[in-house]
Amino acid sequence: NKVGNLDNASFTNLNLYIKASDTGNIEVRNTLTLKNTDADVTPTTINIPSGAGISMTDSKIVKNGSAANTLNDRGYIYFYGTSEVGNVNVYDSGRAAFYKNGKVNSITTNSSSSSISVSSGAKLESTGAITITSGSLTTSGTSKSNSNISGKTLSVTGTLKAPYTNIKLTDNFIVNKNGSFSANNASVTAA
Repeated sequence: NKVGNLDNASFTNLNLYIKASDTGNIEVRNTLTLKNTDADVTPTTINIPSGAGISMTDSKIVKNGSAANTLNDRGYIYFYGTSEVGNVNVYDSGRAAFYKNGKVNSITTNSSSSSISVSSGAKLESTGAITITSGSLTTSGTSKSNSNISGKTLSVTGTLKAPYTNIKLTDNFIVNKNGSFSANNASVTAA
């Protein structure tokens, strides 16, 4: 409670309440590991600098009981098990990797070296937009186990590579000028 920075913190099987005492933001230093933990974090913004990261297994990072926070990721966020956060902005050479089931409000890449990856058999689920402004979204589905992406909209100005992937959207799939989409044995359904 009342921390501004999390430095090599690890929590397992907890209902955790974290409140920032400084500017209202939390910065993750080194690694924050959550296993079977629900973390209710009161600041709106969680900063993950280069070299630092969050590893989540069957965990949530929420704000006031809902995923209303924003994670600014310049390091990494790993989603194992079934894990949930709010809005994810992937900057610089940051990365977000989905190894099983990860749920976000929205997710955006904001630089040419930022990346999102979805492993074979894993799912990226967004209640809002998935926006590849620059950088990449890459899946690694196989003929034995597809990758899955779902959301409201998927807008690509950077690069989307989606082999053996199921993409299900409730709104639009947009590949903008200067964007690229490549797929093999993939399906895309959009309203």
